[in-house]
Amino acid sequence: MALAQALPPGVRVRLSPKLRCVQLAKGLQHLRPELHCHNDVRLVEKNFGQWEGQRWDAINKAEIGHRGRMRLAVSVVAHRQ
Repeated sequence: MALAQALPPGVRVRLSPKLRCVQLAKGLQHLRPELHCHNDVRLVEKNFGQWEGQRWDAINKAEIGHRGRMRLAVSVVAHRQ
């Protein structure tokens, strides 16, 4: 797995507790037993409903409203950190 080789020594891997993320982390640890992997509930994916998978500039902002835009933007930024 190229990802396992690309991770620097001593890196701490934080992951969503979702099954696919846990399975990936276990695969990485199998290849790199020294990796420290920790579940982080802040990384659990958000359900964006009809906007799921769309680019931000493709979403009709009039449908969201100001407060919705702020919540969506904060969720996306938090998800990327």
